[in-house]
This record gives sequence, structure tokens and C-alpha cells, in this order.
Amino acid sequence: MLKHARRNIIASCLGVVMLLSFAAFAGCNGGQSGKDPGAVSDPTANQSIIDITNPTNVNADLRFDESGGFTVLIFSDLRLSAQPDSAVIDRVVKAVDRVKPSLVLFGGDVHDGSVGSEAELRTVLDALNAPLEERKIPWCHAFGVNAEGTSDHKTGFSKNDQQKVYLSYPYCISGTSDAEVYGVSNYVLPVKYASGDKIGFNIWCLDANGYLNDYVPGLEDQVLLKTKISGATNLDCIHFTQRLWYWNTSYGLQDLNGGEMIPGLMYFQVPPFQFRYIFRNPEVTGMTGKCVERLAASERDSGIVWTCCERGDIRGIFCGYNTQNDYAGTYVDMLLACCSTVGNGGNSETAGARVVNINQNGASMDSYMLYLSDLG
Repeated sequence: MLKHARRNIIASCLGVVMLLSFAAFAGCNGGQSGKDPGAVSDPTANQSIIDITNPTNVNADLRFDESGGFTVLIFSDLRLSAQPDSAVIDRVVKAVDRVKPSLVLFGGDVHDGSVGSEAELRTVLDALNAPLEERKIPWCHAFGVNAEGTSDHKTGFSKNDQQKVYLSYPYCISGTSDAEVYGVSNYVLPVKYASGDKIGFNIWCLDANGYLNDYVPGLEDQVLLKTKISGATNLDCIHFTQRLWYWNTSYGLQDLNGGEMIPGLMYFQVPPFQFRYIFRNPEVTGMTGKCVERLAASERDSGIVWTCCERGDIRGIFCGYNTQNDYAGTYVDMLLACCSTVGNGGNSETAGARVVNINQNGASMDSYMLYLSDLG
């Protein structure tokens, strides 16, 4: 009873903060706070965790193998055009055959922002899905900032319409967030023990949400002041309703799991500014890899790192966007790891895909980069 009372108090307090923060934001922007779904609704009213995966898809039943192992292979920011580069597809296939993953995660910009129709998107996804379907490997995705086009050129092909195309593939097990949550590709994939219903690990995907002016027209000019903080980008970040959904769903899954907290990892495309702590403090964070490009963190602080820290279930946050950065390190007991790319623009010595091994039914997790140079 005390546990549920504490949770209700937390949810109620978050609801008050949510309403006040959106009201304040509306006052600073001529009342234009309605861009974020759920801004004026009860944030605790929709906490269903029934449809968190893709319940009609039999391939969404993820499980550890008999030895208690599960491997995720992350391809970030492939940025394929409407006519996919066969060399990139070949790299994906080689990496898959080397790692033999339990799940493939296509994160960030799967296409380059020029894809503007269902036919063009199907051409891209057909090329990616075919080798995975042949090998019976499930896959998922998390939208990047260029899903609907670049900041200065929008295709008019919405993420909602694109999501329908993704979910039409039998081996795509991505989920879709409800209207109360900002963005589209916010979902969690539970990984169960080899038998039974106990969950050993959660894989969380969050939508990257595009650009500042996509959220509120004119916001970019207000945020990007003369003296910058994190890299002078016009990128949006994780929104409050996404963090609230993660928090409530994490607690709901814990209840379903007999009260036992479930460890997990989280992927979203654009790294928060805390990723800068890794390469600025390489020794104390145990940094591996290289920071080749200037980190393109959003100037709008999302708060996602500290939300995960306070909840205590996330073992690692994985991000992309900067296609040559492959570094990783530990900050506030979480692995913060960049994912470089095997896609277009990924021809540097750091080009590769990130492997995440989850062992002992979720008791431990480690990660490393598989480089193109390793694939021959």
C-alpha cells in the first residue's frame, strides 16, 4: 500500500509540475503550448502498458536464450536515400552475420530526409528487412530528427504515416506511443526469460522529435542566443510527456514483474549535453573510443539523463546523430555511449555498429563497437 501511495504522490506532483511548466512556456510564447500532446490533460490518466510492444506480432515475444544471453545490434543513422546504397546494405548484412543478434535496432535517421512517399520508404525498408526476415531476426526503430525532412525542407510525409509502413513488416516489432505522449516512436520491448513470463530486461526507444521550430515556430531564435552552451544546434530534445510515460510505464512493468525492478537500456538519436562529460573526463568515466565530431547536443535540456538516474533502472543510454563519434563512458552509474554509422558518411576509421550484450537474464550488460575494418 505504501508503495502505491508513494507512486501516486510522485505522479500527482509530476502532474502539477507538468501543468505549471507548460503554462509558463505558453506565457513566454503567446500561448502556443498545444504543440505538445497531453499538455492540459491528466498525465496519470493513461498509463496502460497493454500495447507497449506490438501485441499482434508474434515476433515481439523477445526472450533470453537458454544460457541467459541476449544481443542487440544498433545501426544508427544509416541515412539511406530513396534508392538505397547497396554498399550500406552489404555492411548491414555482414555485421548481422558476424554478431548474430537477437534484435536489430535501426536508430536515428534510417533515411536521409528526402524520402517523401510510401513507395520510397518501402524501397528503403524492403532492402533492410529482407536479410533480417531471411534470418528470422526481429528489428525495431526509433525516429531521428530528419524523419519528416530536414529543418529547411519538409517532405509532408508524416511520422504517423511512416510508422504504418514500418509496422506492416512482420519482423518489425516497433511500438507506437499514444496521443498523450509527444512523438511517435516511444515504446518499450520487454525481454523475458527463456521460459515463463518473468521480464529480465527492457529495451526503451524514444522519438528524437525533429527541430526546435517544429515544436514552436520561432523557438529557435529564442533558444540559440549569441553565447551557446552545448554546440549551437537547432535540434529538439526528449519532451516531458516522454519522460513521464517512461517513468509510469517502468513502474507498471515492475508491478507486472512481481515488484522487481527491471534493468534496461534506452536509445534515442540526439545525445543530451551530459555526453560531453565523457570526453572531458576520460579517465574517471573510463572512456573508450573517440570523439571525432563536435557533439551536437540540443540547447534545450531534456532532463532525460536525471530522470533515468532517479528511476534507477537504466543501465545505458545509447545515441547517434554525430556519425563518426563512437565513444562511451560511465556517468552517474549509467553507460553513455555514442553509436557511429555504417551508412552514408560512415567511411572514417570509427565507422561501425554498436553491439550490446545482455547477460545472465539481465543481470549484466556490456557494449562494444564492431568496426567496418573488422568486417573485411
